[in-house]
Amino acid sequence: MTNLPKYKQEKFPMQKYFCIFLLFFIFINFANAELDIFYDYSLFKYNDDSTIVEFYYSFIDNDVTYIKTQNDIIEANLKISLIIKNLNNNQVVYEDKWDYPIRKNEIDSNTLFSFLGIRKSVLNGGDYKAEFTTYDQNNNRFLYVDTLNLKVTKFPESSKPQISGLLLANRIEKSDNLTFAWDEMFRKDNLYILPNPSLEYQSNNPDLQFYFEVYNHNPSKPQNIAVSILDANQREMSKSLLKLSSSNKNFGKNLTLPLDLLPTGVYYLVVELLSANDNSLDISSKKFYYLNDQIKPMLSMYFNEDQIFEKSEFITMDENTLNIEYRKARIIGNNEEMAQWDNLKDLVAKQRFLYRFWRDRDSDPTTILNETKMIFDERVKYANKHFAITKDKEGWSTDRGKILLKYGEPTMITNQEEVGLKKSYQIWQYDEIQGGVIFVFVDQVGIGHYILVHSTAYGEMSNPNWHSQYILKQKNFDN
Repeated sequence: MTNLPKYKQEKFPMQKYFCIFLLFFIFINFANAELDIFYDYSLFKYNDDSTIVEFYYSFIDNDVTYIKTQNDIIEANLKISLIIKNLNNNQVVYEDKWDYPIRKNEIDSNTLFSFLGIRKSVLNGGDYKAEFTTYDQNNNRFLYVDTLNLKVTKFPESSKPQISGLLLANRIEKSDNLTFAWDEMFRKDNLYILPNPSLEYQSNNPDLQFYFEVYNHNPSKPQNIAVSILDANQREMSKSLLKLSSSNKNFGKNLTLPLDLLPTGVYYLVVELLSANDNSLDISSKKFYYLNDQIKPMLSMYFNEDQIFEKSEFITMDENTLNIEYRKARIIGNNEEMAQWDNLKDLVAKQRFLYRFWRDRDSDPTTILNETKMIFDERVKYANKHFAITKDKEGWSTDRGKILLKYGEPTMITNQEEVGLKKSYQIWQYDEIQGGVIFVFVDQVGIGHYILVHSTAYGEMSNPNWHSQYILKQKNFDN
């Protein structure tokens, strides 16, 4: 077992156990927040029968209890234990305990520090469970337990190329160009790799940096590496092919992938070794999380189309209901879309047609609800309540109902009541459509059944003589 290396800072010359590295500062006080502690692991070759398991952990000291000591210094100490059990027989195969002492200036008491560490163990191939217990020495009420399930593979000497586990990093620097005196525990050959145990990345730093090792490489046989990012449904979001040009049998490689075009979501990084004719030789993957404050998550990243369809309202509709929903949809659909309906004979096919019709119009595909359809349905309810003529003529199917469904609420409605020989009529004005348009509805028979007689909107009926033709009752009397 390799102990956590100690790092001595000149700022605290008396603290020989100070082995913590300041990764970033957050100038805000989270007095009541819980401690966020993250664990991750990766696998690397040790020998033919055993594998090095590297455990990575990180936390922010937002809930760590500090006590004042002397000279304006505050101290804390976390005690961490690791127990590894073989899942086949539930036997403990490894135990480790260590202290994590922290010291900082009292003036920094409201400044959050991020800390990072690595522990290593050597295990035989098999299935294990690692249990971490974190205890705050200055606060006996604080006890944090976390577990990781481990599937440990072996990397024996053979003719078959293999790839190690993937180590996701916050930062990777070459040893000859360091920005900080990083501890040797972070070093792999000529690289210093600071792990990212949270597996989280954000759009303010949208680069996924990672490291892996290749074993049993044969330089005389051309090989490639395929690097892919898959979404939560294992659909490929991006893919790159790289040639392996190393002359070494075993070697490490670090790569960086941009994430800025991905929406917020859960993803998988997949690295695959390929032969010269693109046959898969070995594969390694790692789940990670990306938060993009510019692009919301897509619902399809968590459910495929069949799953979303099964959750939709359309799956429960019978033939009659589907026909009514189609008539409503036809009001806002285009001719090309609607022409498909007549060719659909199967009930499920019609359900899927309407599901896709509304899916394509969903204003926010990040939610399970279709907000556009919800607004449309509210308009249907309003039209049925205010525009209905008879039981057989629902409000949504009237002229006013159809315009409401198609264009939404008007900017202004002008009502002209029946006066003398003049029929009552309404003028709906839309300021935000086509630079401003109107729709004129006339109550032909005086029972509240308004018909559309004129509009200035493109594609709608136009009759500039509507007033003389429809408003005066005597026109009807003369006929």
